[in-house]
Order: sequence, then structure tokens, then C-alpha cells
Amino acid sequence: MCPGTSSWNSLVGRWPNARANCLDAAEQGAAHGAQGFLLTDWGDHGHLQPPSISFAPLLHAAAVAWNPAAHRELDVATALDLHVFADEARVLGALCEEIGAAGDATGVRALNASPLFAALVPSSNVRAFGRGEPAQLARVAERLDLARERLAGARPRCADGDLVVRELAQAIRLARHGASRMLREAGGDVPSDESLRRDLEDAIEEQRACWRLRSREGGLADSVARLEATLALYTDGR
Repeated sequence: MCPGTSSWNSLVGRWPNARANCLDAAEQGAAHGAQGFLLTDWGDHGHLQPPSISFAPLLHAAAVAWNPAAHRELDVATALDLHVFADEARVLGALCEEIGAAGDATGVRALNASPLFAALVPSSNVRAFGRGEPAQLARVAERLDLARERLAGARPRCADGDLVVRELAQAIRLARHGASRMLREAGGDVPSDESLRRDLEDAIEEQRACWRLRSREGGLADSVARLEATLALYTDGR
């Protein structure tokens, strides 16, 4: 069986899809005598999601691949805080699930992707359907803002705890920018294009920094070029 983490083309993950996908693969594999379980983690269009966004589906997939019946109702948030993040404040596990469901709350659908990603990187040609209501999109934006604020209360004791917090903050920031672009398209109340341009410029620099903390230089220029293409749209008035 070969399910995926559902993190590609998402920025902050697509947790409900990942959970259902991995559980279904494990149950079908157990029912039909599968010999193995391979979890894939794709990175199309620049691999803009950080590694820590995939930790929730990785943990869940490991559990259901070993015993799907015993872990159908696994409390993934608690397991993440205990066994992955060692978060004494018990913030990060629930936060990963929360932001991973943000795209589903926009009222817009995308093909194997998050609409937040489609809005942030229109050059990717990821198809999104619908426009979303301004009030609904404003709630998604607020949800992401609150999630980023909650990060300050996390107390991870894992070896890469500080990096996890930084990566999640950056992923939320990119998703929040996507939400702003969706809200702008729907006619909602958003900052000026100049403010959005400055925000994305800063986010691009942080994306470079976060990338280099875990990954080699190869692929970085291509990845950041996806965001720079969006940045150019503000100059063009789009």
C-alpha cells in the first residue's frame, strides 16, 4: 500500500485527508494481504511545506500500518506531544491538526491540494473551485493568526524543538498570506497590496532561512521562485 502524507501543495498540510487516506490504505492492506506499507511525502511546486508539517501523518501512518484496528481512533495530537515534540505545554500536536484543516474551512476546493496553496502560488496551475465567502475566509485568516500566536506557548523538548516552532510559524505565515489573497479576490477587507508585498518579501527571506536549516541548497532557488512569481503580481497590480 502506498498512501501519502497529503502535505504537498498545502503549506500547512491537509490533515483530515491524510488521516482518512492512511487509515483506508492500512485497512485495505490488512484485508487483502498487502506485504508492505510505504508512506510517500511529495513536494511538487517547490516543496514549500516544511518537514514538520508531515510529522502528524507520519506518526499516524506508522500506527495504523502496524495495527489499523487498534489505532483507528488514535489521539494523534497527544501522541505527537508525548513522543515526537515532547511538548510540555501540549500545544504543538493539536495545533498541527488545527492548521492542517484550515484549507477545508475556506469553502473552496482544490484538486489534491489546499486552496490556500493555490491562492499563494497561482503560477502552479493547481486548480481550485469556488470563491469563498468573505466572512468565511476572514474566519480562516483569524484561525491561522490565532494558531501562530499559540506557538509562543509551546515548550518542546525534542532536539529540533526550536526549529519545529520556527517552521510551523513560517508555514502558517505562508498559509495566512494565501488566505489574504483569497479574501482579496472575494472582495473582503485585506491590507493594501503594498502591505501584502512587504509581507511576502519578508516571508520569502524566512523561507530561505528555514530551508537551509534542514535541507541542502539544491532546489532552493526553484522553490523560492514560486513565491517570487506571486510577489511580482503585486507590482503588476494583480
